Amino acid sequence: MGMQKKQILKTKKAIARKRSQGTQTFQAPKGMHDIYEPDIALFDDLQDVVRDLARAYGYQHIEIPVLEDKDLFVRSVGLDTDMVEKEMYVLKTRGRDILALRPEGTAGVARAYIQNGFMYMPQPVKLWYWGPMFRYENPQAGRYRQHIQAGFEFLGADNPIADAETMQLAVRIGESFGLKNVCVYLNSIGCSACRVSYRKALKAYYRTKSRKLCSD
Repeated sequence: MGMQKKQILKTKKAIARKRSQGTQTFQAPKGMHDIYEPDIALFDDLQDVVRDLARAYGYQHIEIPVLEDKDLFVRSVGLDTDMVEKEMYVLKTRGRDILALRPEGTAGVARAYIQNGFMYMPQPVKLWYWGPMFRYENPQAGRYRQHIQAGFEFLGADNPIADAETMQLAVRIGESFGLKNVCVYLNSIGCSACRVSYRKALKAYYRTKSRKLCSD
């Protein structure tokens, strides 16, 4: 491992020399980065844990497209959310379709559930996924514009057991990597019908406390 780190450092120095000499080099887009040894080994271990726990809980693996119709996220997340207003990578195809790099996975899984007729199968349907998500945020320590996300979707059930199970899965994943005394805090911004009035009330509450808030 020590030799590997020395080689990486040597390579970075060589790249820096080329830049100083005016040689054209390409960089990963801002907020995105390469993952390689030794860090990639941690990602591999985490994916193994996620996959094994998903199977133990009866979840089926699903792969969804990286690109989805932009309106899918507008409808599922809400037009007045930061994710839709500020954080999505949006592009127009030659066929004039408006697509977005997925900022999260739930909407795509719900679309796949409907499109592929999962609602006609025995319910509930439990699906899990793993893959890159994209959000146009200000990059900072531990936050990138491309990140890996694992998700568990419990579809076709309308009782709180589904929520409890997915939270238990998240806790067990953390515990498998040595986290102890994990506490789960729940939050809600309401349904699509009441979200607008909720946001107005929330903004009114914090308007008098703006000086105490961070820049974000």
